[in-house]
Amino acid sequence: MSKRVKATDSELIRQVYDLLTPDGKDLPMGLHGVPDAVLKLVNESVMDNVSADRARLDFLDKMNKRFNKTNGAEYGWKLSFNHNRILLDDSNIPALSVRKAIDNAMDIEKEK
Repeated sequence: MSKRVKATDSELIRQVYDLLTPDGKDLPMGLHGVPDAVLKLVNESVMDNVSADRARLDFLDKMNKRFNKTNGAEYGWKLSFNHNRILLDDSNIPALSVRKAIDNAMDIEKEK
């Protein structure tokens, strides 16, 4: 299927189901009564989002490495927040990846 559907999860499932069943015939059912074909398309959509997020984080780490090399520095990422702001800063020592900086901030928030 070459059509891409963008919607919320429930809208996506309904739209994909309608696209796959123009003749009104039932589809093989999968997990929790959701048709197998719909599950496959939703999973592909989720994986597309994961791939896009991975590319975004990789881009930030790549840019940080390039700036460090250009400037002879060894800075990494830090995510910090207070009552009125969130800051993703690339001047942290030790040099953390953007993923590690986010994980550290999540760990601190869990402890609260």
